[in-house]
Amino acid sequence: MKIQKFVPTVLCVGLAVVCFHVSVLAQTAESKREPAAITANASGVRWNVPAQYSALTMTVSAPDGQVFSKEFRAGAPPEFTLSDKQGNRLPDGQYTYELRFTTPQVRAIKDRIMPAPDDGAGIEDEQGRTDRRRLPVESVVQSGSFAVLNGVVYVGNETEPNTRRDTSTKNINKDPQQRSPGVVSGNTVTRLRNHRLSLFSAPDVVTPDDEDIQGSLCVGLDCVNNETFGFVTIRLKENNTRIQFNDTSTSAGFPTNNWQIRANDSASGGANFLGFVDQGATGTSETGTIVFSVAAGAPANSVKVDSSGRLGLRTATPVLDVHANTSNTPAIRLEQNNGGGFTAQTWDIAGNEANFFVRDVTGGSRLPFRIRPGAPTSSIDISASGNVGIGTASPVLKLEVENNQANTNANYVLGVYNEGTPTAGMRAGVDFRLGTTAGAKIDTINDGAGGGNIQFLTTISSTDTARMTILAANGNV
Repeated sequence: MKIQKFVPTVLCVGLAVVCFHVSVLAQTAESKREPAAITANASGVRWNVPAQYSALTMTVSAPDGQVFSKEFRAGAPPEFTLSDKQGNRLPDGQYTYELRFTTPQVRAIKDRIMPAPDDGAGIEDEQGRTDRRRLPVESVVQSGSFAVLNGVVYVGNETEPNTRRDTSTKNINKDPQQRSPGVVSGNTVTRLRNHRLSLFSAPDVVTPDDEDIQGSLCVGLDCVNNETFGFVTIRLKENNTRIQFNDTSTSAGFPTNNWQIRANDSASGGANFLGFVDQGATGTSETGTIVFSVAAGAPANSVKVDSSGRLGLRTATPVLDVHANTSNTPAIRLEQNNGGGFTAQTWDIAGNEANFFVRDVTGGSRLPFRIRPGAPTSSIDISASGNVGIGTASPVLKLEVENNQANTNANYVLGVYNEGTPTAGMRAGVDFRLGTTAGAKIDTINDGAGGGNIQFLTTISSTDTARMTILAANGNV
């Protein structure tokens, strides 16, 4: 009879201890040190940046594939409004952002007054460019995510609690993780009851030998009796799942880096992803740099490496070393940021059914170079000697233009055009130079009456002198 009265008392005390332990843990969360603190408001999100910076580039990727980019000057807090230029609300879903801070330094006076080295043709060589660049500048990049659900913005200020013990009394080398206030999960007690020994202060189990499990394994506070595994061999099951690799090497010369495989962010509004985290020699838990990640919802074969080492992007059957497959203009972006002291510049290399092109994104998305489908072989061909061939694979002159069609009016091999608004005196022609001050020119000049005169000129000491003119009106010379 005394034993029956004692058991309920023990259970009540044990449950009280566990509830107290859960309550304490629920009031803490992983802290991260970032240069900018993100907050939400009715119209979007804002980042508060206490540190000084000279420039900031904000890039936000929306769940529908749109990418927004904006530059901010020093002291201007970055903001992102959840509406487009037409005032339409952006869609619900997961948003990913990147903030790139730069603080350029001034070059030394000697560097600024010295002329840039060149290759004799007025073109600065790569070494000269490298030598002239500014001293290394501080370039800090912060990336993260926020979520929009039913118009409400979640920026990750709340952290889902972890009901595990922070430390083990048997391991004095474990450092307790600092946590911030949170909210106790509604199923905390139920989850703890699923652990056979969770209601008592039970010791950890250490097996100083190999352990073989002829079956499947479930690890985590949400594992239950009679888990349905299917083909799963190992399952991690709770609100925050991580696999940690802690290298305990201490001898000189041995690697000591810690790594983690991380599934999803631990904060509300965080990203859904699977990532590999570089945690350095001392990092644990939520610290470290995500060096590789795959976002939830990525299409099939987003990244595929076949048995020959060929890389496929959105294709399971890459044909060449890198093979990108998409339904609308596959492209590569080359983006130079200003973190190294050079002016930011972005180029795109892309192709579609209309053309292959190079796009100057920074310069207003102009297309300075284009190739149309069906262009013949050696449309432009540069030989090993630097000769340029147009329509020939073996140019023997600096510029050689060939045409193998009949020489009719429709098949001129060279055209020189000035397509500006026709005005009297407007010219189009060819300039021949000997050195920089001597040469000759052949021009066609608008005569103001709808015709084009032909004029031959000589250049002496940089001065042009007309030697002969053929009038368009009557052919007189």
